[in-house]
Amino acid sequence: MKKLLLLLLFVAIFIFACSNDESSKENEVEIINSEIDSDGDGISDDNETNNGTDLNDPCDPVQIAGYTAYTATNQIWAAADCDGDGEINIDEHTNSTDPYDTNSGNDTDGDGISDDDETNNSTDLNDPCDPVQIAGYTAYTATNQIWAAADCDGDGQANINEHFNGTDPYDTNSGNNTVIVPITNPVTGKIWMDRNLGASQAATSPYDAASYGYLYQWGRGTDGHQRRTSNTMNMVSSSDTPGHNVFIIHYTDWRSPQNDNLWQGVNGVNNPCPSEYRLPTVAELQEERLSWDSDAFASPLKLPFAGSRNWSIDGSIYGVGTIAGYWSSTVSNIDTRSQYLRIFSSGAGQIDGQVRGTGFSVRCIKD
Repeated sequence: MKKLLLLLLFVAIFIFACSNDESSKENEVEIINSEIDSDGDGISDDNETNNGTDLNDPCDPVQIAGYTAYTATNQIWAAADCDGDGEINIDEHTNSTDPYDTNSGNDTDGDGISDDDETNNSTDLNDPCDPVQIAGYTAYTATNQIWAAADCDGDGQANINEHFNGTDPYDTNSGNNTVIVPITNPVTGKIWMDRNLGASQAATSPYDAASYGYLYQWGRGTDGHQRRTSNTMNMVSSSDTPGHNVFIIHYTDWRSPQNDNLWQGVNGVNNPCPSEYRLPTVAELQEERLSWDSDAFASPLKLPFAGSRNWSIDGSIYGVGTIAGYWSSTVSNIDTRSQYLRIFSSGAGQIDGQVRGTGFSVRCIKD
């Protein structure tokens, strides 16, 4: 009987011990579960379940600006965009902006400085040229339309044109690499640049390659298309700023619908000339031509045979060393062409009209 009682006592003790062990393990599991945070938002899975929020959504529950209890190393949290500003959480964390503040990751003007920082520093978040940056600055966003349309170095070339042209939008001297040397026609009294836009020197002969310069499509800015080695494409632009540096072919005009109001005056849209200079009107080109004693090169402007660029086939350059065309700012009143000064192989000149997709030289006149 004593043995039976001892056996029952032992079994009871064993069962009690096992029960306590299981309870301990359950408590440990509960403690471990309460520490798991699957989405890295700083709230445990246990609490999210109890509160009815999504334990796999780091943006649920919504947090106010300044919240910092997140785990930046959590991949789910890192890949989310909790303030919906287009910048993922990890990028905002790395850039020291607030992943829970809609305005902190935004850069409205594309100058590379967040709206939050601009507000804190009292600079204009809608002005891409404020604060002023030094030459060589590259932290801008070229695809931002506000930045693209501005001229941060004040050289007369839009930022986007300088970007595509490989020049510095923050360096006054880089937007137009044509040295400005004024010359005066003693007959007309008009002041001109002594060389074509893009030329490294004034012409020493009608066949001086260093004096040929760029070939512009009428009305386009200095966006890179004017370079003689620029690529071609057959996609017309629907805006005054195509947004690329490619010479547009297969269209009589690179822009559709046409815009007759380009290149009009020193402040004209897309004026490629340096400050205080502009495209000449057709009347000014005609006046210049009538003042010549003999040919184009013998004139005060020393106009070389720079050739032209074809719009209709492949964008090839032709007539170099034999002919030239110099655009005016005047549109034709006969059709949708624009007027230009045509230079024949004899050196004689004539006013004519040509489709705007053609590439011709530009000689700027002082306003």
